[in-house]
Amino acid sequence: SLHATNECEILVHGNGPLLTRVLSNLVANAIYYNRPPGEVVVTVEQKDAWAIVRVVDTGIGIDPAKQAYVFDRFYRVDSSRARHKGGAGLGLSIVSAIVQQHNGNVQIESTPGKGSIFSIFLPVSPQT
Repeated sequence: SLHATNECEILVHGNGPLLTRVLSNLVANAIYYNRPPGEVVVTVEQKDAWAIVRVVDTGIGIDPAKQAYVFDRFYRVDSSRARHKGGAGLGLSIVSAIVQQHNGNVQIESTPGKGSIFSIFLPVSPQT
């Protein structure tokens, strides 16, 4: 589901296909690492000069000791499972690189067994 936390329009300038890839990657991961009867919720809000997009899941979560590495190239939290499914460990590093190209950043909050929240912060463009 998608929830906007306010009714105002939030404008961010950037490369549409690349930002679409960011969101599709995060949503795909949230679905892949979820579990029944889990859910994935995407929210959008503006705080000060930032547009914040959050992808929240009720999945398996990520160990706190591993969270600092999830955006590194080729890093996989569970390498045996990812390798079996064909993952290369590049998805979240690509997400991070694209967001940084847009002068933003991405953060993670996660609790093992309860789920994860990936937050994308992008600078809001002035509306003309």
